[in-house]
Amino acid sequence: PSAVTDRAATLSPSDDLPFAHLQAQTLGAPAYIGQSAEESRVVEAKDSLDLAAHTQIDIDDPLNSAVSLQRGVSNDGRLTLREVFKGSAPALVTLSGCDTLLADHQGRMGLLFPQAFLAAGAQSVVATLARVSDLAAAVLVKRFYRLLRNHPTGQALRLAALHNRTYFPHPAHWALFSVVGDFR
Repeated sequence: PSAVTDRAATLSPSDDLPFAHLQAQTLGAPAYIGQSAEESRVVEAKDSLDLAAHTQIDIDDPLNSAVSLQRGVSNDGRLTLREVFKGSAPALVTLSGCDTLLADHQGRMGLLFPQAFLAAGAQSVVATLARVSDLAAAVLVKRFYRLLRNHPTGQALRLAALHNRTYFPHPAHWALFSVVGDFR
């Protein structure tokens, strides 16, 4: 997957994630923030999609798990896994919200968002293993997209994590992001 282009999109719908808004504005792609971060904007991303948003995990009906976006005229603001599986995805999807790689509910684990986006056509998905700090995630993702210009996906993420480590020493701020799919 390539770096951010004009065929990319970044969505940050939640007002309680102010650094996610800044992340969206600095990636160089069309940024949809707050009310403009409607679910319908996801289809505008052709090369890469950055979703800096909360997730809702439904362990009993995993296909009902969703990324929380804004409601629009023709959608409910919940990009469910069911919808992702039925749609198409750009080459690179970044999910910088909490718990986007694994779901753990009462001892039951499930792999959710990355598999749906890979099945929909993404080559690589960057996702998180647990809750992440809004500030640390924004810094890491911004650095990741800068590094993608000259490095493969896995190496760009590794270098971004090492960069974060210098400012945020606790592993919770840099070690929770992972690439699923093509890391080259």
